[in-house]
Amino acid sequence: MNDNSSQRWTGHYLGVAHRFVPAALQQDAALNARASNLVNAAVCAGTAGPLHALACWLLGLRTAAVEILLCCVAMLVALFFNFTWLGWHLGGIAAPTVSRLITGPTAAMFLGGKRCAGVWLELSRPSATLIHGLQAHGVAQPPGSRAP
Repeated sequence: MNDNSSQRWTGHYLGVAHRFVPAALQQDAALNARASNLVNAAVCAGTAGPLHALACWLLGLRTAAVEILLCCVAMLVALFFNFTWLGWHLGGIAAPTVSRLITGPTAAMFLGGKRCAGVWLELSRPSATLIHGLQAHGVAQPPGSRAP
């Protein structure tokens, strides 16, 4: 990759990553750096497993690649379980943590396109549906869980 191409990809990546940092945090250099580091950590965490599996697959280590991808799926399920549990326990569909369910599809749309966003949306939908359904059917939330 030549220098110009590398700079173009770096600029594109930083431009997309910058969209995930709230405007209020962008005004303070220290807070902007922390928020940007968090975005970068999320990108690294989301790509490390699949890229490692790809490397194993290309090296002929098929079983290792499948095992790594299965671990990635287990972590993804745990993540959505966590968002669902926190959303329910912190106030239902209006809880701040429920907004995290749209973060995956939004990031996927910017980084991977419409098809990738659709996959993430299909992963988020059951969690949001469960939280909303429980609340709509009058299932009592745990005591002290309602947001002010």
